[in-house]
Amino acid sequence: MGRIAFVLLIVPTLLCFATADLLAQNQETTNDTAVAPSMVSVEPDSNASESTKESLVETKTSLVQGSKSKPSLLEEFLSSPLNYFLVLVVCLYVYLMFVQPRGARQAKKLQVERLNNLKKNDRVVTSAGIHGIISSINTDAGTVTLRVDENSNTKLTIDRDSIRSVAS
Repeated sequence: MGRIAFVLLIVPTLLCFATADLLAQNQETTNDTAVAPSMVSVEPDSNASESTKESLVETKTSLVQGSKSKPSLLEEFLSSPLNYFLVLVVCLYVYLMFVQPRGARQAKKLQVERLNNLKKNDRVVTSAGIHGIISSINTDAGTVTLRVDENSNTKLTIDRDSIRSVAS
């Protein structure tokens, strides 16, 4: 449930903040790079050839459109510290969703292996905290009979899956 809440609430919020920041930066850069047409004055000589006049007109239009080249998307994205934080959060999310559960899967695999290798006279602890010694195993029913008291020979029959650890 916590992972779903993280995905549905936090990540879109961070993406909205990052997008708003990028839009604000983009507006600032467009305001800074715009050149007023009155500020650009390119006058050809009266003796200049026709091709020279055309190239000067092209130069004038390119100056009016903006002299700076537009930064790449990666440069725009990494220009804000909030975006670095967003990348960090996404990396943390990937770790928590995919890398960390691998350790839990390995622990569960070891537990299943221990349960499959149970034998008579193994010392075990149940999930309820009962310590005992295995006196018999019924694999068909999935139960184990534990001897919990040596003096009175008290025995309990429990599910095999309820054994938490094996002490051999």
